[in-house]
Amino acid sequence: MKTLAEGDPNAISHGIFKFPENERLWILKVCLSWLTLCLSQTNPKQPSSDASRNLLPLVTAAVVALGKSSQLQIGNTEEFLDELLTWVVTVTENDLQRLAALHIVAAIVNRQAPGTLAVYYAWCYLMAYPELSNFLQKKLDADWNNEVMNKDQPLQRRLWAIKAWVWIAKALAVQKHPLTAKFSERLYEAFTDSSVAWEAARALGQIASHDSILTKANHAEIKVLYSQKYAQIVLPHLIDSAASNAG
Repeated sequence: MKTLAEGDPNAISHGIFKFPENERLWILKVCLSWLTLCLSQTNPKQPSSDASRNLLPLVTAAVVALGKSSQLQIGNTEEFLDELLTWVVTVTENDLQRLAALHIVAAIVNRQAPGTLAVYYAWCYLMAYPELSNFLQKKLDADWNNEVMNKDQPLQRRLWAIKAWVWIAKALAVQKHPLTAKFSERLYEAFTDSSVAWEAARALGQIASHDSILTKANHAEIKVLYSQKYAQIVLPHLIDSAASNAG
């Protein structure tokens, strides 16, 4: 991972033949530069072909497995994640590309949004990661209404916006982040829209489901009993909704 993130070949170079000390293999940096180029092409008919975009899972595999001490050279985090999510709903042409992009989003959010239930530490998080804080607040305040609840958007785009919502919420839920409740509560608003109600209902369960991306093996920030904590958040609302419908 050090070789991928920092370009240091000596981390994997053993034996008689070694790389010179001053040499660097900027593997991940080149991959991220390619990804940035793809993100700048917002028209699916532009030169970045569908076959080229299908290479994204290779970049994703490297990004999600990076150690916690490794820093991605992505510039402004908020802008990068916004561009990646826009790319998912406007440019990508198959589920392979969309899911690979969402996995990168989840990995970055998980690493840069250390979760805790303590108010003091939540405040520290906002101060330490202002770009990510702005990104998450923007999702809650504007993007939910513009992408998910906006009936003028194509249905496929709205459904994938919910899937993106799930991966952001998962990245927060596994570490018991204080914003998990707000992200899950937004999904109830979609229950009144028959076009996306089923996808929103499934999303509530998917947030706490196990996946192969946000794992200890991939160095994700995961708290013990996070699924139980999530259940404590959503169950009261579900019970209240069921009781009101029965009445």
